[in-house]
Amino acid sequence: METNECILVVGGTGLLGAATAAELVSRGYAVRALARRRRDVPDGVDLRLGDVATLSDVELRALVQGCTGVVFAAGLDERTPVRKPAYDAFVAVNNAPLGRLLEAARAEGVRRVVVLGSYFTHLARTRPDLDLGRWHPYVRSRIDQAELALAYADGGLDVSIIEVPYVFGVGADGALPGVSIMVDAVRRMPGVVLWVSGGVAAVTVGQIAQAVVGALERSEGAASYPVVGANFTWSQLLRVFLRHLDRPRWPIVTVPASVFTVFLVARDLVLRLQGFEPGLDGVRLAALLAADARVDRGPSDFLGVEPANMDVAIGELVRATSARDTT
Repeated sequence: METNECILVVGGTGLLGAATAAELVSRGYAVRALARRRRDVPDGVDLRLGDVATLSDVELRALVQGCTGVVFAAGLDERTPVRKPAYDAFVAVNNAPLGRLLEAARAEGVRRVVVLGSYFTHLARTRPDLDLGRWHPYVRSRIDQAELALAYADGGLDVSIIEVPYVFGVGADGALPGVSIMVDAVRRMPGVVLWVSGGVAAVTVGQIAQAVVGALERSEGAASYPVVGANFTWSQLLRVFLRHLDRPRWPIVTVPASVFTVFLVARDLVLRLQGFEPGLDGVRLAALLAADARVDRGPSDFLGVEPANMDVAIGELVRATSARDTT
C-alpha cells in the first residue's frame, strides 16, 4: 500500500517505537521519528534528534506539522529506578510531555494519536479490588496518562491507548524488553523456581507494532485496547523459560503471595536505601503478580494483530538475555 500520510513516532528508535516505524514503512507510510540518540533506522524514516520533554511548544508544533498521526512510544517504564517521589518522576517524563505534544497535535490538525501505555491500566479497571493506583506510583502515573490523553479525543482528533502487556522478542538493534529481568531472576534461582500463581498476557514486539498501526487505521474517538498475543498461567510461561534455558526438569513450586512478598520487600529496601522509590510497591506487588491477568483477544483481533510464534519470541529473548550476561 502506498500512502502520502506522514506519521510521527516519538521514541522512534526504542524497542517498540522502532518496530512501529518499521511496520509503518512496510505499509507505505512516510515516517518521521523523534529520538534522543542517533541509531540506525529503516529506509524511509526521517530521523529527528531531540528530547520531547525539552522541546519548546513552537518546536513541538514544527515537529508534528504535516503529519496526520502521532505515536507516543517514549518514556519510562516500571524497571527504571527513579528518585523519590516516584510518581512525580514518572509524570515528568511520561505525562507532561505527552500533554504538550497533544496540544501541538490538535493545533496542527493531526487526526489520530496512539499512546503506548501499560496493561496495568487495564488491570486497574478490571480488578478494582487491588487498588493499583493507590499503592503503585507507576500504575497511578499510567492511569493519569491515559485519562490525560483520552480527554483530548473530540470530533477532529481520535486518541487510542495501547495497553502493552509483557513483551517478548528482541529489537532490531538487540534491545531487550523489560521482561528480560524476569528471565535473569529465573536463571539465578538455585535449581528450583519459586513463583506465585496467576495468569499473564504476552505479546511479541511485532504484534505491538501491528496494534499501533491498527489503531491508527481503525480506531475512532477515545479508546483503550489491551492487546495480547497469547495468554499463559505463570507456570506455563516459566516452563517455556526453563526449556529455552536448557533446564526443562527444574521444578516450579507455587508459593503464597505472602512468601513472595519477602523477596520483593528486600528488593525495595535496597532501592530505598539508595534514595530511589520503586514504581511498583513490593508489599503489594506479589498480589498483583498473582492476579489472573489474562486478556481477551477481542481488541487485538479488531486492531488486526496477527498470530505469532510466541515460543520463538520467548526463545530469542532468553538467548539474548543469557548472551548479554556472559559478555
